[in-house]
Amino acid sequence: MKRILLISIIILLRTTIFGQFLDNRTSLQLGYETGINLGNELFNNQGILAPSFYSNFKSLNGINVKGITKLSDYISTGVSTSFLYNSVWESNHYSSYLQSNEMSISLMPVFQYHTKFSEKGIYNRLKLYVEISPVIGYSMASLQNSNFDIISETDLSNQLLTSNNIYVGLSLGGGGEFKFSNSIGIFANLSIQENFVQSPIYIDNRKGDLLLRIGTVFSLSKVKRFNY
Repeated sequence: MKRILLISIIILLRTTIFGQFLDNRTSLQLGYETGINLGNELFNNQGILAPSFYSNFKSLNGINVKGITKLSDYISTGVSTSFLYNSVWESNHYSSYLQSNEMSISLMPVFQYHTKFSEKGIYNRLKLYVEISPVIGYSMASLQNSNFDIISETDLSNQLLTSNNIYVGLSLGGGGEFKFSNSIGIFANLSIQENFVQSPIYIDNRKGDLLLRIGTVFSLSKVKRFNY
């Protein structure tokens, strides 16, 4: 009986030790993102008022991919890429950009401050963080109907319907990850972005977004450390 009890205790201890979650060294997030465009119906650019191109889009959706590497107990860094699509332009008083759309691709170096990994307790599975990211992106806007005519010698009716522009900005956010196993978990992230852009087809020179990202996080490498 004592032998059986001793074996049971050893099995329980080994399960407790080796069943613990390991600290992630490098992880990859794959997620869906959705959000809202911030701002008013009209945009004021140095005293010139016009319907806002960005603020009146009612649908903002996309995907996000982010890789993170841990530098210390509290600091991680990495790179995030977002593909966002703006559609359903609506305004109560204007029809300037009806049926227009915009797609953007952005690259963001990520600097993250997070909770310390614990060998036991809630922070063995849970990671909370805040992060800051400079943003560089490429915007591709397409209008259904142009509001401008360019008069030239060769074509008096040449109309601008598309515009591709580089933009820069800053993103501030925070979120959390929860691990189901040593290899996979889930994450949620909320961030706000302010970007600066210039285009000949709309008056906006800034675009702000409030974005929610949810998805799956995969561990690519771990800190393999056991306690005996």
